[in-house]
Amino acid sequence: MAHRMSIPPEEITISTIKAALSSHDSRSDPICHSYVDDSSVLSLASTVMVLSDPPEFHLAPGPPDVTPYEVFKFSE
Repeated sequence: MAHRMSIPPEEITISTIKAALSSHDSRSDPICHSYVDDSSVLSLASTVMVLSDPPEFHLAPGPPDVTPYEVFKFSE
């Protein structure tokens, strides 16, 4: 995971963050836990908030490695 965020900050994108949140880089401690069986640990959701004007809320309502992110945009 550390190598994913070791790039210059100006090169980090929404896609970079979503890829990190979906990663299985570590076998023993992955960021994302997908469904294996009823006794396993599971990532229930993943969120990314973009504090832009207007702001955006990205939500994967399940493990982000297998669940597409939905984008919610805010307006006045």
